[in-house]
Amino acid sequence: DAIIHAATPLRPKFGDDFSGEEHIFKPAMESTKELLDCLERHAAMIKYLVLTSSMSAVSPRPEPTIKDESHWSDPASQKERDNWYGCAKTSQELLVRSWIRNA
Repeated sequence: DAIIHAATPLRPKFGDDFSGEEHIFKPAMESTKELLDCLERHAAMIKYLVLTSSMSAVSPRPEPTIKDESHWSDPASQKERDNWYGCAKTSQELLVRSWIRNA
């Protein structure tokens, strides 16, 4: 009846060959796209989608005193700051919201 999307890769604390785009962003986006493809194929069986997010997705700069649904982080500026986890969480949530609007 339900799918819970709860994971996004985190930066490993070891290794010099780390790439935020390759080790965090791409796997996060690919898995989210695969999940949405699965939802489309099995739409009759799935009633609920729970997408866990992060404060990283709603941390615009400058940050407002009070946040609401209109406050999004900018994934491009997150990439520039090497915040690949935040960029992935923001991009995942925006992708799912777009998918829902077009479903």
